[in-house]
Parts: sequence; C-alpha cells; structure tokens
Amino acid sequence: MSKKEEKIETENNVEQLAECRIDGEVKDDEIQRLTTQLEDWKDKYIRCLADMENTKRRLEIDLKNAVDYNSTQFAKSLLPVADSLSLALRAMDGKVDAAVLDGIKSVQSQLDTAFNARQIAKVETVGKPLDPMTMLVIAQVPSDKPENEVLEELQAGYTIGQKIIREAMVSVAKKN
Repeated sequence: MSKKEEKIETENNVEQLAECRIDGEVKDDEIQRLTTQLEDWKDKYIRCLADMENTKRRLEIDLKNAVDYNSTQFAKSLLPVADSLSLALRAMDGKVDAAVLDGIKSVQSQLDTAFNARQIAKVETVGKPLDPMTMLVIAQVPSDKPENEVLEELQAGYTIGQKIIREAMVSVAKKN
C-alpha cells in the first residue's frame, strides 16, 4: 500500500470514528459491530492460511507419491532385462568366447549400477530362511537343511528402498 493510500485509509477511519461519536462518546453498538467484523476477518485470514498450508502439504505428498509410482513402474519394466541377462550368463558360462561373456557381464554391471543409483536392490534369498513378505515359494524340496531355508532362487526379487516391487520365486527345504 502506498503512502497516499495509507493516508486516505487513515482519514476514512478517522471520519468513521467521528461519525460514531455522539456528544464526545463512541456508540457501543458501532464498536461492537466493528470488533465483530474485525474478528470475522481475522478468523477468515487464519483459516485461509491453514488451507494454504494443508494444500501445500497435500501437493508435496501427491508429488512424492507420483514420483515413487513412476520409479516403481520404470523399475518393473527393467526387471525382465535383468532376468534375461542373468539367465544368459548362467547359460553361457564356459560355453562361449570370453569376450562375449565379458560384454554381457559389463551390461549387467551397468544395469546393477543404475539400479543402485535408484535404490533398487535384489532380495537376498539363497541360504536364508523363508521371508513370506519378500519371497514366493514355488517348490518344496526334501533336504537335510533346516525347514524353509531357501535352496534355490528361480527368479530374483527386488525392492526400492523398503517397498517390494517383485517377490523372489524360490524353492525351500522340506524335512524328510
């Protein structure tokens, strides 16, 4: 507000106050009306500020959820690539030229680096006890190992931070 506008507003307030006076006394009902009006405006102002803060907080949460969802969907789309590279490495080990094997290992290493940068981690399974939150049992195999110990990983499981994006498919030990 400019100095000129402030001066005009002050003059208007003085005129209003002068109108409220009768024989040197201010009308109580006019004071009450203005006080009530002031309180109403203060209340509306505080509510607007609270609404703005709540909207800001909701938008921040929605943005984070959208980013997390997109990251999860992108990671899920790359999991078949990671699976294919792992299968190729297992199938080729010792059966192909070393240069081809090194090339595939290099690509897998780059994918692992990209996953690590985005906090995408492989679920550790073999030799661990069954965790139903991160593992899906495909088969139970008779074994001398402790009951429900993971014997083989059939498909890797992955997490982003603490969120599971795909359960590992495993076979577990079953007592004879």
